[in-house]
Amino acid sequence: MNEINQLVAGASKASKKWGIITLIFGVIALALPMVMGLAVTLLFGVVLLAVGFIQSLAAWPGEGRGVSTRLVFAMITGIAGLVVLFMPSIGLATLTLFLGIYFVLDGMANLTSALQMRPRHGWGYIAMGGVSSLLMAAIIVWQWPVSSEFVIGILIGVKLIILGLVLISVSRSAERLAQRQAQANEKTINPDAER
Repeated sequence: MNEINQLVAGASKASKKWGIITLIFGVIALALPMVMGLAVTLLFGVVLLAVGFIQSLAAWPGEGRGVSTRLVFAMITGIAGLVVLFMPSIGLATLTLFLGIYFVLDGMANLTSALQMRPRHGWGYIAMGGVSSLLMAAIIVWQWPVSSEFVIGILIGVKLIILGLVLISVSRSAERLAQRQAQANEKTINPDAER
């Protein structure tokens, strides 16, 4: 039982540490949304370039075969990665537009789901989620490409702050659980300790 308490205590400390680090990065992302947006865009460019390279290795024509469609797709993916890396503002604007389109589709899907489950409990929350997604899409698309300067960084910042707070609260819950378990163990071992 003592090993389990030590394991919970270790996990709790790790969760609190990563929660604080995540929270700090979230605050930085909110303070510098353009920097965070560009960082995400550059990471996306690196991923596209790597995927294009790996696909080209897998699709390279051999033994007399002609150029395959997989190789063409790999080259397009690699070129897109290079464009994003060398022109990050264009990549950021494109990612922001895709994000706006995603919010439109997400909002429509949530509203459709809400209308389908309308008499059941919870349909209103799903509808609210759909409306909020459509509002986010309207803000992004209405102010695009200017919105590309701040939207991705702010969304990532908010997400990191929420994740950090969740990790910290999970850590506190684990600490309370470990304390209760230790008190219960103490009562079991020494029932006169309370008196």
